[in-house]
Amino acid sequence: MRYIPAALQEVLESRRRRPAYKIYAWDPTETTISQVVSAPGNHHSSLPEPLDLTPYASEITWSDKQLGFTIVDPKNLFHPDTGEYRNYLRDAAIIRLVEGDEVLPEADWLVTFTGQIHGQVGWKKTRRTGEIASKVTAFGRAETQAFKRRKITSKEYTVGTDLGIALFDICETFMGLTKAEIRIPFTLGRQFKHKVNQLAQVSPWDGISSLLEVVCYVPFFDGEGKLSYVNKSLQRPPAKVLADYVSFVEYEVPERSQDAVNKVKVTFLDAQLERVDSPYQQLGTAQVTTGFFSMHETLECWWSEDHKQRASGTSMKVIKSVNSGILPVGSEEYAEVDEFHGVIEVEISVWVPILATVMIAEYLAAAFIFDYTFGATSVGGGVGA
Repeated sequence: MRYIPAALQEVLESRRRRPAYKIYAWDPTETTISQVVSAPGNHHSSLPEPLDLTPYASEITWSDKQLGFTIVDPKNLFHPDTGEYRNYLRDAAIIRLVEGDEVLPEADWLVTFTGQIHGQVGWKKTRRTGEIASKVTAFGRAETQAFKRRKITSKEYTVGTDLGIALFDICETFMGLTKAEIRIPFTLGRQFKHKVNQLAQVSPWDGISSLLEVVCYVPFFDGEGKLSYVNKSLQRPPAKVLADYVSFVEYEVPERSQDAVNKVKVTFLDAQLERVDSPYQQLGTAQVTTGFFSMHETLECWWSEDHKQRASGTSMKVIKSVNSGILPVGSEEYAEVDEFHGVIEVEISVWVPILATVMIAEYLAAAFIFDYTFGATSVGGGVGA
């Protein structure tokens, strides 16, 4: 729920309103959206003076995701090539919508949208009058593709680290937000339970959403462009309590044909790893090609691509040996190095100029130690002739 200044709240309740709004724009070559969001006001000394687009704007629509309006420009001030104000509608231009009432000073108005233009604004010019009209769409900060599409990997956090520390690191390192742009508490009251913790190959937005989900928060950018949250906990107090029913004429409860069914699926990794016995099965395969050019080959075999899968009691089953020919020419051996991988040693004892042998092996494990799911992982590799 948005915070409404007391003076504006009083006018809203009086029902004697004279609604007003203003649309401001900043040149992205002179300032950044971070500076605009961090400043305590639209006309603060730390910011260049914004351009008031209100006299040129009409047909305004807005939501938390985007703001749309039409610019009517009889004097070609916003022409994308020659206009005096062209930088205020260029790519990355900062747009802000402020709403209030004419009877109040602007300091008591409410900022309801802060965003940026993405790409080139479309425009059309009338041949008879030479008038230019532009359809402008500004997108909220949450619609930034760098927040939602690129994949990032955070640094590692030890057991006992508060989730809020990881969240702020992601916001500062990968989203470029300062502390002045974040309204989420620095301490969330939940800690990592594992020895080493890391967010890997997720988008920044998915990363902070996952961390906030633990405490029933949902992230969003508010009207001022600051990262905030909504509390989804069923134990939270009411956001607003109405003193009476004076403002209501009637209310209606919609009919439902059946009760709603909620389904909650909890997936987690236990802090204490447990050993689980499983049937004897294939864990991976390997192929080694060797011959006169190499008398000895060594191949490491990991149980997963990320080198984190654990297994014990592993052994090798040779499908095709280097000695499958007429004469024995060497040996192949396997040894388990640790719970994460093993090693194959192929030794050629007979030198023949035209010799080229192939050994194919399967690696089997009788018992596995795994974290929370198990699946056979292919491990392939070798040296080719």
